[in-house]
Amino acid sequence: MGIPWRFALRMTDDHGWILRNEIIWAKPNPKPNSVFDRFNNAHEKIFFFTRSETARFDLDAIREPYNPETVARIERAIRQASLGASGKRDPSGLAESPNIILSNIAARWSAGHAKGKIPVDVWTVPTASFNGEHFAVGPEALCLKPILACCPLGGVVLDPFAGTGTTALVAARLGRNFMACELNSRYAEIANRRINVP
Repeated sequence: MGIPWRFALRMTDDHGWILRNEIIWAKPNPKPNSVFDRFNNAHEKIFFFTRSETARFDLDAIREPYNPETVARIERAIRQASLGASGKRDPSGLAESPNIILSNIAARWSAGHAKGKIPVDVWTVPTASFNGEHFAVGPEALCLKPILACCPLGGVVLDPFAGTGTTALVAARLGRNFMACELNSRYAEIANRRINVP
C-alpha cells in the first residue's frame, strides 16, 4: 500500500516538515514469510524529518571508523605522491602526471575527519529477540544514531508509540530524558519494568 511513503509525503506536503533522509533498516535476520508471489521483506524505512534547515545534528557523535583497506590505499597514495610531485605536466602536455593526481588524492584525504566517516543511510541491524508479550520489539542499536545525533545530553527524547520502552531505555542510558506514550496497558507495564519507572 506504500504507507511509509504516503506518510512521508503528507508530512512534507501538508504539514511543512523537511525530509532529510530516507534510511533503510536492513535486517540480516528477517522473519520468514509464507508468501509465494513476492519477495520476503528484509528491510524497513526510517524517515528523518526536521522542522527547519538549521535543526540540531551532531555528526561527530555518530561518525564511523574508516574502512582499514581504504585507509591503507590512501596512505599508499600519499606516500607515492610525496616521492616527487613536481607540479609539472607529463611530457606530452596532454595530461597531469601521476604525481599530480596522487597529490590531489592526498589533499582530499587530508580533509578527512579524525573522528571517522559520515554514516550511510543503510543501517544493517539484526532484529531483537524479547522474552515477553510484544512480538515486534525494536533493537536497541537502532535507537543509538538518532538519539546521539539529534538530542543533546540532558535533552528530551519523545517516543509516541513506546511499545515496551526500548527508545526510552536507550535514551536514559545515553543521559537523555524521555517522554513515552503507549495505549496498550500491558506493554506500558513491561516498559515501566524495563526502565525502572514506578
